[in-house]
Amino acid sequence: MLRSIPAATRLHRNLWLALLASIAAIAGLAVLLIALSSTALADAGSSGLLIAMAGGIGLTALRRAPRRPNGQATPDAASMHKMQQEAQLGRLQALVDSVSDTLFALDAQGRFLYASPTVLSLLGVSSQAIVGQKFLDFVAWQDVEQAGEHARAFSVSHSEETRQRVFRMTTVDGLVRHVEVRYGPPFAGDADGAVAVGVLRDVTVTFTMTQRLRDERLRLRSIVDASGAVILLVDRDLNIRLANHEFKQLRKSDGEPGEGADIIVSGLDPAVLERWRTEPLAKEDIRPVRFTRALLDAEGTNRVFSITAKPVVGPDRRLRQIVFLGVDDTERHAAERALHDADRLATLGEMAATVVHELRQPLQVIVIACEAALEEPQDTALVTQKLHRIDGQVGRANHIIEDLRVFARGAGSEQPHPFNVADAVRGAINLTAAATRNAGMKIEPLLVDGLPLALGHTAKLEQVMINLINNARDAGARTLTISTALSRSDDKAPRIEISVDDDGPGIPPAVLPRLFNAFVTTKPSGKGTGLGLRICRRIVEEMGGTIGATNRTEGGAHFVVSLPPTCGLQ
Repeated sequence: MLRSIPAATRLHRNLWLALLASIAAIAGLAVLLIALSSTALADAGSSGLLIAMAGGIGLTALRRAPRRPNGQATPDAASMHKMQQEAQLGRLQALVDSVSDTLFALDAQGRFLYASPTVLSLLGVSSQAIVGQKFLDFVAWQDVEQAGEHARAFSVSHSEETRQRVFRMTTVDGLVRHVEVRYGPPFAGDADGAVAVGVLRDVTVTFTMTQRLRDERLRLRSIVDASGAVILLVDRDLNIRLANHEFKQLRKSDGEPGEGADIIVSGLDPAVLERWRTEPLAKEDIRPVRFTRALLDAEGTNRVFSITAKPVVGPDRRLRQIVFLGVDDTERHAAERALHDADRLATLGEMAATVVHELRQPLQVIVIACEAALEEPQDTALVTQKLHRIDGQVGRANHIIEDLRVFARGAGSEQPHPFNVADAVRGAINLTAAATRNAGMKIEPLLVDGLPLALGHTAKLEQVMINLINNARDAGARTLTISTALSRSDDKAPRIEISVDDDGPGIPPAVLPRLFNAFVTTKPSGKGTGLGLRICRRIVEEMGGTIGATNRTEGGAHFVVSLPPTCGLQ
C-alpha cells in the first residue's frame, strides 16, 4: 500500500489522467468521467479530483449511518474522513488493477515510482520490484539511444501534451516486446516526485501484423514491378490506385497521381466500360476483356500491347476497381504481320490469273466498241452509245484495279480508323468473282446499308472475307450467302455481324474445336497451310471482334464475324 493517503491519491490522479488521455474511448470509463466531473464541481475543496468522487460517496454513507444501539453518536469527523479516504483509495486501487494496460510514473532520473500490477505480464517484474529501477534498463539496446533522446527532449519541454512512441522493451526473461508508450507531465502541485506519468501497452501482435503486411506489400510490389508487364489498377471513377514501373515508363513520366490512365482505359469498349460502371455485375459478367492498343514508349517507338481488363466487384456486385494487364506484343505482332502479308501475297498470286481475265473482258469490249465507232464515224448516236459503253468498261476495270491495289498494299503501319464493313465485303466479292464463277459457285450478298462503322482496316477485313470465300469454293460449295446485320441484345452492346453460309459438306466434328488453331486444315496435302483461319482470327481480334464457326443443320458451314461498332454511322 502507498505511504500516505493524500500523496497516493494525487499519484493515482495523475496516473488516471494519463490513462484517460490515451484510452478515453474505453466504454467503461465514459460513466466514470461524467461522475468525476460532476462530483468535482460539487466539492471543490476536496483533495484532488478522485478524492472528490470518493468523498462524495463517503459523505452520503455518513449521512445515512445509523446511531449505535447505546444511543451514542457516530465517530468524530476526522475519523470518518480518514475512513472515507481509505475506502476511496481501495476503490481507486481496484480500478487501476482492473486496467489491462500498465499505468506508470517516473521520477526525474527516469526511475519507476509506480507501476500497476499488469507490469508483471508485460515485463516479467512485479509492481513492487520495479519501483526504483530505470525505465531505460527495460528498453532493448536497439532503441535505447532513441528513447534517451525522447527523454531528454521531454525534460526540457514545457508542453503539457500527451506524447506517444513505440519502443522495443525486454522482459526479465529476455523476450522482446513492442510497447506503445503514452506519457505526459503530471499536474502542477500533484507530482509527488513524478515528472512523467503514462500508460504502457503491448502492441507486439499489432506491430508484427503491420510489419508482415508491409513486407507482403513490398514483395507484391517487387513482383509487379519486375513482371515486365504494364499493370494498372483504377477505381470506378478511373483514378489510378496502383501503377507499376512499366506503366510509368510508358507514360514518359511519373506524372500526378490519378492522371494518365486514359492511355490504357480508352482502348476498352466504351459500352463495356459503361455497363461495368452503372450496373450490378453477375458472375458471368466478371470476365476478362481483351483488346490491342498501339502506344508510344518513352523513346517514341511505337509498341503494340495486348491488354486484358478485368472488373473487381464488391459484395453488392457493384464495380470497385478495374485491373489492366498489358503485355508488350510488338515482336509477336510483327511476326504475325509478316505472316499476314505472306498469306495475302499468296492469295494475290492465286488471284492473278483470274484478275487478268477480269481485266481482259472490259478491254475486249472497249476494243469492239472503238472499232464499231470508227466504222460509222458520221453516226453521232452510235458513237455516243459506244463511248458510254467504253466509259462503263473503263470504270469496271478501274474498280477491279483499285480493289486489287488496296488488297495488295494491306494496312501496313496505318492506324485503325472507322470503315464501312459492307465496302470491305463488296471488295472481297469483286476480287474473287472470276475464281468463284469458274468454280461454279454463286455468291449472294445480302448487305445492309447504314450500319455503324467498325474500327480497323478495310484491307484486313477483305483478307478475312477472301479467305472464307476461297475456303467455301475449295470445299465444293455451290452457293455462298454473305449477309450483314446489327445484332441488338438486351444485356449486351450492339455488334456488327457478318454471316457467311455455304451449302458445302461442312466441317468435320473432330476438327471444329481446333479450326482456328495454327496448321489445322481440311484441305488435301499440299493444298493449304492451315494458317488461313488462324490469321483470320488474329485480324478480327485486333479489331476487338470475334469469329466463330458451326455446321448448319441443313448442311454446310456457318461462319460469323462479330465486330464492335464505333459511334459514327456511315
